[in-house]
Amino acid sequence: MKTRSVCLSMAALFALTTQAVLAQMPGPAQPRISAAMTKLFGDVAAFSAKAEMRMKTKSGGDSMTLFMDFALLDGKVRTDIDMSQTKSKDMPAEAGAMMKQMGMDKMVNIVRPDQKTLLMIFPGLRAYTEMPLPKEDIEVSESKVKVQKEKLGQETIEGHPCEKSKVTMTSEKGRKHEALIWQATDLKDFPIQMEMVEDGSTTVMLYRDIKLAKPEAQLFEAPAGFSKHASMQSMMQGAMMRMMGGGDK
Repeated sequence: MKTRSVCLSMAALFALTTQAVLAQMPGPAQPRISAAMTKLFGDVAAFSAKAEMRMKTKSGGDSMTLFMDFALLDGKVRTDIDMSQTKSKDMPAEAGAMMKQMGMDKMVNIVRPDQKTLLMIFPGLRAYTEMPLPKEDIEVSESKVKVQKEKLGQETIEGHPCEKSKVTMTSEKGRKHEALIWQATDLKDFPIQMEMVEDGSTTVMLYRDIKLAKPEAQLFEAPAGFSKHASMQSMMQGAMMRMMGGGDK
């Protein structure tokens, strides 16, 4: 009975963590890779990189840090995240091991603005679910965004000389997004770092090992042979059943 209680508690924690990553939960303090953030890549239509995503508190400290493989292709985004490596002040030390035991430590997110969908994939479960994109992301993706850039000076990021700028993006409906970007002058002005405040929280993205070649188109499709679930909750229930010996092995 105690084991079951611990499992359910860890499942609840995992649900909060993964949904925070995708900003599907209500509340101001959720990190996310939004459509507005992808607009900051400007003329860069395709690339892949290692990325570090940090969510900062109002006092300036880090409340959550995620490490991922990041790929962009013509507006489509894929992130491969090892949840067991996630750093969070609210995550118990044993959470990573529990996620791995559940088969949910590796998570792939695919954002498809062209289909207005978001895929959440768990390779360890050979399962995925599909969700609609938030309305504000669809609006930004489909509208002609006016971009204004104000240069703020030069800084060095990860050894790269960068031009720091403040970017203001305004959608056709008047919705504004502001961000800071650091464009590496030795990488064809690629925005190696970006910082954006959305819904009261600050998200910082840092990119390393940047490759400007096109990622394979297949990376942005639902994986063949994986079972599709109606919801995240359905996938988690299946994972819990397997872990407690009540489901298929």
